[in-house]
Amino acid sequence: MRPTRKPRIILVFLITLCGIFVYSYTARLGEKSRVEAEIVEMQSRIDTAQAEQYRLLEERGDLNQPDFLDRVARQNFGLAKPGDKLLVILDVPSPQVSTSEVAISSAAAANPIDYRNFPVWQQWVVFFTTSSFKFSLQ
Repeated sequence: MRPTRKPRIILVFLITLCGIFVYSYTARLGEKSRVEAEIVEMQSRIDTAQAEQYRLLEERGDLNQPDFLDRVARQNFGLAKPGDKLLVILDVPSPQVSTSEVAISSAAAANPIDYRNFPVWQQWVVFFTTSSFKFSLQ
């Protein structure tokens, strides 16, 4: 007697059904993670907007203060009230310069050629034949 094919058909049907279920479940998990990421991004945008709103509300409260206009004129436009003494800094003193930096800057000033535009083989020739090559690349 020949075995029936009915159990094989049922087994193939169940495996196919399980495959469809797994595919559907993973697609929904992907959609869920995308939506969660979008929620996090929207929440950060909401937080940023709320911080901006609080800042603007504080600025609106400052508008009613009598010295607000003077403060804005001083900070943004460099204006002063009559009788104020202005201090203008012309030159900021430079920090102490080491002798190696002076040597590098003098070597670079003595050699104004930019070797970076040369072909590579000429850069190698200049590198091995002159001592000022390393200073010209700075």
